[in-house]
Amino acid sequence: MTQEWERLPCFVHTLQLCVDDCKEKIPNSNALILKASAVVGHFARSTNSSRLLDDIQTRLSERSEEPLKLIQYCKTRWDSCYDMFARIKKLRVALEGVWCERPNIPRLDSSDYNKIDIYINLFAPVKDATRFMYGEQYSIIGRIIPIIMALKDQLTKGFELAAGMQKLATLKLRNSVYIFLLVKRSFMSVYAQLFR
Repeated sequence: MTQEWERLPCFVHTLQLCVDDCKEKIPNSNALILKASAVVGHFARSTNSSRLLDDIQTRLSERSEEPLKLIQYCKTRWDSCYDMFARIKKLRVALEGVWCERPNIPRLDSSDYNKIDIYINLFAPVKDATRFMYGEQYSIIGRIIPIIMALKDQLTKGFELAAGMQKLATLKLRNSVYIFLLVKRSFMSVYAQLFR
């Protein structure tokens, strides 16, 4: 008796495809990503600017913690755009200090920071879902539907852009839900055969 195996796409990869589709739908998101990447790239290439950023962080810090580095966006690394924006937001005061001392280096303005805040708020639930599913050695298919429902709930709370993302996510994730139900049905039939 031969049975065909149903291919199950990776749930986290499906989430990231939703994020990629949505980034393309957000107005001027590529320009913001390029601008932020230019800032991060400058600090990666310039040891003087990097040292100055570290010094300012040390002066601003009440505790003696290690200064944070900026995170570069990498198109093939999941969540790297989110991570880059979150780190830039966290280091905003220190970056402003560097820009005061060195006004000729690439910089972000308040409009850019507003867009970064929107991006972070919009994609934070996806980042959490990705972290949660990667947090286990093996992803459990029973977690997919609760995560999809939580994402749907989070994405409908207060963001205009969320409606577009929700539509895209629904199309992409509907396939995952269908596969979940198919696997569940297959599992139940196998389970029934084994324990007759």
